[in-house]
Amino acid sequence: MTKLRFVWFLLAVGLCLGLLPSQGTQADSDTVTVHLQPKRADDLPPVRNTGDLMPTLAALPATPATFAVYDVTTAFNTLNATQSLEDAATTLSRNWAVQPADAPIGEATTDDQGVATFATLPVKTGSIYRVYLFAQISGATDLMWATPTIFAVPTDAKRQASYTLYPKASGLTNTLQLPDRPLPALGSVLSLPGGQPLQGRLRFTLPATLAAEMGNSTLAPTQLHLQLTSTSGLALAYDQLTLTADDQRLPGDWAQWVQASAHRLTLLVSPQTTPEAFAALAAHAGQPVTLAYTAHVQAGATPFADQSTTATLTVTQAEATRTLETSSNAIETGATHVVLTDAFTHQPLSGASFLLHRADGTLAQQTETGFTWVTDAAQAAVLPVTADGLTLTDLAAGDYTLEEVAAPLGHEITQAHTPFTIAPGAIGTGPVLTTTITHAPDTGLLPATGSIAAGLLLLLGLSASGSGLLRVWRRRQA
Repeated sequence: MTKLRFVWFLLAVGLCLGLLPSQGTQADSDTVTVHLQPKRADDLPPVRNTGDLMPTLAALPATPATFAVYDVTTAFNTLNATQSLEDAATTLSRNWAVQPADAPIGEATTDDQGVATFATLPVKTGSIYRVYLFAQISGATDLMWATPTIFAVPTDAKRQASYTLYPKASGLTNTLQLPDRPLPALGSVLSLPGGQPLQGRLRFTLPATLAAEMGNSTLAPTQLHLQLTSTSGLALAYDQLTLTADDQRLPGDWAQWVQASAHRLTLLVSPQTTPEAFAALAAHAGQPVTLAYTAHVQAGATPFADQSTTATLTVTQAEATRTLETSSNAIETGATHVVLTDAFTHQPLSGASFLLHRADGTLAQQTETGFTWVTDAAQAAVLPVTADGLTLTDLAAGDYTLEEVAAPLGHEITQAHTPFTIAPGAIGTGPVLTTTITHAPDTGLLPATGSIAAGLLLLLGLSASGSGLLRVWRRRQA
């Protein structure tokens, strides 16, 4: 019995999603108090209890919820007879839906401070120290509920008057980034040409009761419906889906279970329709799962428009349905906007034409899917500029030059070659790159510093000065 008591002390944890810091001094009372502080942790791995307060968890956002507490001493001891301590606790937590249990011995809802308090829980019955399970029974529908948390009352010598557990609920996280490149800060100037692959990472926690439903016909089946959609500038690759848990790839060809189109991927998993896929997920019930996917920037995507993906996960269990939804960070396609203006009036001009050069000397040839690059100028595309300007899209990072081959009507070419640079690829939302080219009227006059009116005054002043000098010279001659 001494060994078992010591084991229960070691097991005094919030298994998987619980934290158990001690509070107060040692207690000789026949009861113990447990405070639950449910937190939202979308991207945090399971934290094994150390018995110490962890400020990182305490600082997470609170999530209102109601919990029920069950005395699971008999169920735990039965499992522990054939399993290790950790395996017995894990089995009890993940299969709680089918474990024999009495009615809950208490319920508590979080207060204004985000704490659900269970006071006066019996320490032991006779000589048997009790084991309790705290299960969430209501809460936000847009979060996966916390995994049932196991608490074993420590022995008298180690026991404190009260304890705090941190059950963790999770939502859905979704990010896009360039392969082999860290996610940069938002506000970067962007260059994501057509065909550029992006790596998507979708992360969520599986319901803890999935394992209980495998082969149990008495339970209402669970159905997981995951849908991933993209904006028009991105195309999703359904054949490049992978799922991992604990850094291990889940078995199965997930592409065969996906219904796909260019901008939508749908994965529907249930014990009846896709038992192999459901079994792979059920083996990791209550754990975070990462779905990796690939999205390609489409050639001709609308420049300067935010592109992103949106993930929706709907979980139906019995009569309860929870829907989680989130959008990824935004990206933009690489582009620059060319504007022509009159040097004097600064009004927009149209009618000019340009050739586009890369730094290696090749010229742009326009196709239905973007630009290809040629060495023969006769094959190069002549790019016209309207009053709204000229937008060049799908440009990879690098240095470019616009060569003007025809000026706007009534104007001269004053700058035959205009260089510009597209910054290296990054993800985020950045400013529109605008290249402005000014043109002088075909009178040959160029604008001086200041306004046209100031220029006229200067000419008149010179004329007046000239007239005065002429009169002085004539008087001296007389």
